[in-house]
Amino acid sequence: MPEGASAEAEVNVLVSHCEPEGAEAVLGVLAEAFPGMSPPAAVPARATAGPAAPPSIWAVTVDVRRRAPGAPAPAVRPASSVTAELDGAAEPVRRVRAVLEEAFAGEHLGTVSGEHELQVALRLTARGDARSRDAAV
Repeated sequence: MPEGASAEAEVNVLVSHCEPEGAEAVLGVLAEAFPGMSPPAAVPARATAGPAAPPSIWAVTVDVRRRAPGAPAPAVRPASSVTAELDGAAEPVRRVRAVLEEAFAGEHLGTVSGEHELQVALRLTARGDARSRDAAV
């Protein structure tokens, strides 16, 4: 396979503006949906303590060629919103976005289109228990 073909199937995902549990929920869904995903790397914030401390950022690379069947459900429900920024070729970014929006309620924050790449920013929150309510009806 040509070297560029691998990079074209990869999406860089940055998870931020959340507590570690929120990042764990989002990254867990991605790891379940895309086996073999690179382990998350926490980008260290400046050494500041207290409420003025900058947010932590978790970074992963997702290879969309390794898609597991089924819809992953978050093992942990984020207590507050999580920001996810997706960057890569347009179709792989759309696939990762679809997985995240299936597992979480997603609010589209913005899109930047380039010649060969797409960047999408989402705010993700825990879905209501609509699935369990629907099943009970």
